[in-house]
Amino acid sequence: MTQPLPSDAHWKPLVVCPDDDLARRLVSALAALGFAEVPRLAEYPALGAMAAAAARHQANICFLDMCADQEHALLLVSESAPTMADVSLNPQNDAEMMLRALRRGPRTFSLTPQPRKCGPFSTG
Repeated sequence: MTQPLPSDAHWKPLVVCPDDDLARRLVSALAALGFAEVPRLAEYPALGAMAAAAARHQANICFLDMCADQEHALLLVSESAPTMADVSLNPQNDAEMMLRALRRGPRTFSLTPQPRKCGPFSTG
């Protein structure tokens, strides 16, 4: 069952982003909004470990880079959606991938402003 969204005053973000430049920009934007010391995972967690990562950092919203390994990221979206809000990040205007991600549970999808080539992705 999906948890209710907390009020703005209670957001505790977690950034899951293998891309250093995207992570730096995102953490900087979150800092500008008043979030100090935003935890970042520089690698995708192993399958089945997303809830533990969120609990370890007391996170209730996850900013997830969908590009480094799209298939793995899609599985992480499915894992995290029941326990926290997701913002899926992707530098490509790829409608098929966006729909696949949204069907798995993120509440928001964001295209990053600077396109880059994404990692492994298979249709289906």
